Amino acid sequence: AVHSSLSAFGHVVGGAEAVVAALREVVTGEGTIVMPAYLLGPPAPLTEEDRARGLAWKVPRLDFDDLTTRSGMGAIADLFRRHPGVVRWRHPVHSLAAWGRQAEELCVGFEPLVRANGSILLLGVQMDRCSALHLAEDRVHLPEEIRRVQAWPVPDEVRACYPADQWLIGCEGAWPDFLLVQREAEQRGLVRQARIGEAEARLFPAAPVVDLCTELLARDPWTVYGLPGPTDQ
Repeated sequence: AVHSSLSAFGHVVGGAEAVVAALREVVTGEGTIVMPAYLLGPPAPLTEEDRARGLAWKVPRLDFDDLTTRSGMGAIADLFRRHPGVVRWRHPVHSLAAWGRQAEELCVGFEPLVRANGSILLLGVQMDRCSALHLAEDRVHLPEEIRRVQAWPVPDEVRACYPADQWLIGCEGAWPDFLLVQREAEQRGLVRQARIGEAEARLFPAAPVVDLCTELLARDPWTVYGLPGPTDQ
């Protein structure tokens, strides 16, 4: 799976097309490339009224068949999802795009990628953009206090302004700090690093790093979520 930022490279001759072509050349049709194709646009700016209502972010939803509107996934992922031979998972939000021998099996969420001992490549981004790590949250029983902070019932007056079929909205809540996982994974030698242009690239096996995230959440979820633990309150 690939998460990427084209702007992080600096100037790239050929732009996103050159990056996608390079990935396909290295992986070949015998392998498989997976990229997020989430049906979400870039975050929209918040108004003062939004902030007063408790909103921390809002992103417009995209139609599954809309391949022309810019998404929040970046230029490389947007180009990849339009490439010939790429298949897409028809999920209402967390759609994935895949190309290669196991495209049909691996585009239906990140769990199949983990089970297949796949790898994750971060190009110009860090592990806070690694969606597969959210699998760890489903593997542990988080304290009820954390779950309460995560939950945010959308008031009717807010939903009237931002219909659920057009917007994904949220408030300040508890979010896992995956950069903690990144630092621990690097210390354990799980991550290979290199520079490509101006971008930092990280390559690591998905399963051991998701296992590591699960371990850290089970041991000390308060630190991972950046919240005071019961003994700190």
